[in-house]
Amino acid sequence: MNTSLQQGEYQLGRYKARYAKFSGLGWDNNGPWMRVLVTNRRVILLADDVRDSHATSIIARNDIVRVWNVCLGKRDGMIMALANGQLLYLFVDWSQSAKLVSDIREMLTPPLQPSIAPRVPGKRYVN
Repeated sequence: MNTSLQQGEYQLGRYKARYAKFSGLGWDNNGPWMRVLVTNRRVILLADDVRDSHATSIIARNDIVRVWNVCLGKRDGMIMALANGQLLYLFVDWSQSAKLVSDIREMLTPPLQPSIAPRVPGKRYVN
């Protein structure tokens, strides 16, 4: 998958996280650490291990319904609800879940539109 930024896309934040899952013994990590890039259009999950190039996931802005930070057991984490009904649970490194959630919410917020539309130059007025 191509993870380079597209034209007009810019990075909002970069984090380290790993998938979390709940078992009978509580919350446990699931898989290796990965880099999470939040841009103005998508969330990119990259494997931290360079040799594992197939472990890339890209989540578009339209696929995210809701995101919130939580405490998973005694660790800092976040939950991302996707449009298909799936929930992604992530442990976030160094208590950065609040900032990660803030960046994703910023991505989900539509850009502000001007309240007054610019006039299209049309016919010339002569006194």
